[in-house]
Amino acid sequence: MHRFSSKAAKIWQPGLLAPGATPCNKMRSSMPAVSTLLVRLFALFFACNTVATFAHAAAADNGTANKMYADELMSLALAHMRANAQTAPERRIELDKGNMDARLNMPRCQTPLHFEPQRHNGRGERLLVKTSCLDQKRWSVYVPLQYREYARAVVSQRPIARGTTLGPEDIAVKEIPVHKTGGNFLPSVEQALGMLATRNISAGAALQRNALKAPLLVRRGDQVVIVAKSGPVAVRMNGTALSAGSANQQIRVKNVRSQRVIKARVTGAGVVEALM
Repeated sequence: MHRFSSKAAKIWQPGLLAPGATPCNKMRSSMPAVSTLLVRLFALFFACNTVATFAHAAAADNGTANKMYADELMSLALAHMRANAQTAPERRIELDKGNMDARLNMPRCQTPLHFEPQRHNGRGERLLVKTSCLDQKRWSVYVPLQYREYARAVVSQRPIARGTTLGPEDIAVKEIPVHKTGGNFLPSVEQALGMLATRNISAGAALQRNALKAPLLVRRGDQVVIVAKSGPVAVRMNGTALSAGSANQQIRVKNVRSQRVIKARVTGAGVVEALM
C-alpha cells in the first residue's frame, strides 16, 4: 500500500469535504473563476495594445502632416509653371512631373511657396524649378519637371540630295519638338526656298540653317552689270566679277571701261550695286 502524506491524509478526513465530494470536484468548481480572470487579463492586454497602436498611428500621421514630400512639391511646382509659363506665340509648351526621390521631404511651409524656374537652354526635356519656403526657418529645393517645347518648322517632304536647290515640292511646315534641333531650325518656307542643300537631308527632317546656303548669283569671272546710284540717279556699266557671291554678299568687281576695282553688293543674278 502507498503511504499518504499528512496533508493528503487531512484532506480525506471526514467532515472536511461535503458528502460525496472529492478534491478534484473542488478544483473543478474553481475553474470558472480562473477562466474569467484569464479572459479579463487578455481583454486588458488587447485594449492596451490597441490604444498603443492607435497612438503610434496618430503620431505617424501627425508627423506626415507636418512634412511636404516630393510628389506634393512637384504637383505645386507643376501647377505654378502651367499657370505662369510664357513662350513665343508660335510655340507651345508641355509640362509634367519629373523624376524625384519619393523619400525626400521638407518641413511643411506655413506661407505660400516661392517658385523660381531656372534658365532652360531648349535642348533638354528637364526643367528645374527652385522651390523655396520663406518661413522663419527657410529652405529651398530644386524640383525637376518634364519640359517639352514645340514650334512650327520647315521639314523635308522627301530625301534631298546635297547640292539641290530647294523648291516648294521639297519642303513643308510641321510642328516639331524644339529640343531635338537645339533651336537650329527655319520657321518659315520663305527662308528655305531657293536655298542650296550643303548635305544630304532625310525625309521628314527639320531643315537646319547650317545645312543650307544661299546659291551663288555671281561667279568669279562672270560679266556683271554694275549699278551706281546717287540719289534718284542710277548709272549702269559693265564689269567683271573678281570673286563669287550670293544675294547681299559683298564682292570685288573690275570696271571694264576704267579698269578700276571696286566693292559691290550682289543684288541679283549677274547684277551688283557699287558701294559708295
